[in-house]
Amino acid sequence: IWKNSAIKKIPDDKFIYFPLHMPGESQTLIRGYPFINDVEVLYQLSMIVPSGIRIVTKEHPGYEGWKSLYELDLIKSMPNITLVDSVISSHDLIKKSQFIVTINSSAWFESMAFKKQVVTLGKGIFSGYGVTHEVDNFLKLKDIVKHLLLKEDELSIPQDRINKFITFYCIE
Repeated sequence: IWKNSAIKKIPDDKFIYFPLHMPGESQTLIRGYPFINDVEVLYQLSMIVPSGIRIVTKEHPGYEGWKSLYELDLIKSMPNITLVDSVISSHDLIKKSQFIVTINSSAWFESMAFKKQVVTLGKGIFSGYGVTHEVDNFLKLKDIVKHLLLKEDELSIPQDRINKFITFYCIE
């Protein structure tokens, strides 16, 4: 049912990428607080983003069908949301997106390779290094998303800082 509800190609218009997480994983339940329900976060994000901007989401490819049909119905009813097939590469979605919002998915690290801005929710290995736009509540999420949509260059994280972090992260 999930596969039949998802589109099979990346949309051509502007979008923000928000990957869904594995249900019940510690990255969301422990490190993601207060963003422990990715479908709720997706809903809040859909209320923040103007109608001309789409949010593209997809199931975690290793956990297709783990989310309930109720959650699928919620996602389908949200404004500005496009559910894409989980076989579509996250790298292709990252490349085409304006920026990424993630609770604590590996997409934050992959986005750095494509020089994309990342909004991270919760705590992770990136915390405190200034390499993502860290958000700890829904008001800050609203502010940072609106600002990135309007004035992305003003909030750009210096690439040299990101490069140093990547070097440190990969060596450790």
